[in-house]
Amino acid sequence: MLQKLYTSPLRSYLRALGITRLVQLPQRLRNRQRAAKWRHHDGDTLAVSVAGVSLQCRVESEYEFMRSLGIEDDAHILEALIAHTPPGSIYWDVGANLGHYAAILAQVVGATGRVYAFEPEPRVRERLVANLALNDLENVTVIPVGLSDHVGTETFYTAADGAAGTHSLVAQDPQGEKTTIELDTGDAFVAAGNPCPNVVKIDIEGAELFAFRGMPEMLCNPALNTVLCEVHFAILERSGQPEAPTEIERLLHDAGLTDQVWIDGSHLLASRPRSHG
Repeated sequence: MLQKLYTSPLRSYLRALGITRLVQLPQRLRNRQRAAKWRHHDGDTLAVSVAGVSLQCRVESEYEFMRSLGIEDDAHILEALIAHTPPGSIYWDVGANLGHYAAILAQVVGATGRVYAFEPEPRVRERLVANLALNDLENVTVIPVGLSDHVGTETFYTAADGAAGTHSLVAQDPQGEKTTIELDTGDAFVAAGNPCPNVVKIDIEGAELFAFRGMPEMLCNPALNTVLCEVHFAILERSGQPEAPTEIERLLHDAGLTDQVWIDGSHLLASRPRSHG
């Protein structure tokens, strides 16, 4: 029953009533504690450990410090990813941002695996590269494009802080900055000779349905066994895509990724059923 509520109209109603803000109260309290830690932090790096993996993060601003400590809140997401990503896997991080997930999964897949980190925003991509270097990771390929439903260029909306996680193809702040980025599709990237991923994580701030529409062949490829997507319900509604969460579930199901579970209020994990025998 709870799983059905995630994509039901009731979710929008509860958001309008402000119920979701109450749910977010513990997160806001944790962020206050982290801001206090920043004021006493010395140095431009921070060591964190999450889901059994250690990570060094560059933290040259309070925002980066908060984002780095915040990865601890994603332990359940990373544990789900790691459980489906054995050593030797090909992992795509679509919307890699500062590179925390990419750096953790790079350690998980090991020297025989490969991580492809897609990040089109130049400032945050610079921080991504720095974080990978800080952790001595050489099995990550950084791809400076966004994934969507077509190949070409597109307007990209960016936040003032380069370390922000809100850069997107979907406008969120009318006063925000704009730039132009290169786009590719998942299918075109694979057709160009790159390996089909075994696991894909997508976190692209309201543009997730566009990315899925650009990879129908890849989604049906048996090599791809798991997709984890952050579905940005509020952004999708504001941008005129209220049916996107349901369509994402359907696209993944029709591609054979039928084992689907919402591991929290915004993260959908879809896997191909494992054979028994």
